Amino acid sequence: EKWFEDRYASTRKAMGVLIRNRIYNNLETGIKFFNEKSGWTEVEKLKNAISSLETRLRDSQDEFKRVRADLDDSNVTHRKVQEEINSLAATKYSWTDAQFRQYQDLLQAERILQHKLVQLQQDSRHSEESVDFSLRDLMEGLRKRFHEEQLWTDRIRQMSMWSTIAILFANSLIFLFTYALRFREKAIVTSNLAAIRQDLHHQESLLSSLLQLHHQTSLRTSVIPPTPSAWE
Repeated sequence: EKWFEDRYASTRKAMGVLIRNRIYNNLETGIKFFNEKSGWTEVEKLKNAISSLETRLRDSQDEFKRVRADLDDSNVTHRKVQEEINSLAATKYSWTDAQFRQYQDLLQAERILQHKLVQLQQDSRHSEESVDFSLRDLMEGLRKRFHEEQLWTDRIRQMSMWSTIAILFANSLIFLFTYALRFREKAIVTSNLAAIRQDLHHQESLLSSLLQLHHQTSLRTSVIPPTPSAWE
């Protein structure tokens, strides 16, 4: 008995898991089919694409801000170096060896800063173009998403309208079928009542005939003369 109960419990659990999995799979398949037919799958794809575009736009903006900050810092440093060079150049006839070496170092630093500024300006233009492209792609993705959502809304509205019409049509058919059944039942009852009345009338006629025949037979019996044996 214990083995039977354990076996029954395990079988019931396995059947429950199987039924749940099958229901979930069928439900998931139905939802997927509905989403594909209604266009929601395309809307979800556009949502994911827009999320990627937003991330790319934020990265481009961060990169542009970083390049602009480096460019501003380099410009400040370049102005300071130029000021120091101009200051030393004003006293070039009284330079010491240390000031001469400082002047050379400043010229070298200026050349490096100029090269860096050129590179940063190019990077700034590229970053700005990347921001513009990312923003344009994002706006285009938002436009497509809005268009697809409008199409999906129209499809859902049409499906709701046709579903309502189908429900009304089904209700009308049910009402007509019910009315036809009631009319048929009424006709059957009327026909049965007519048949019963006709049968009762026939039975009454037959009973009347039998009573009349019995009455006539009784009269004939009462008028029969007595036989001679009765006289004796």
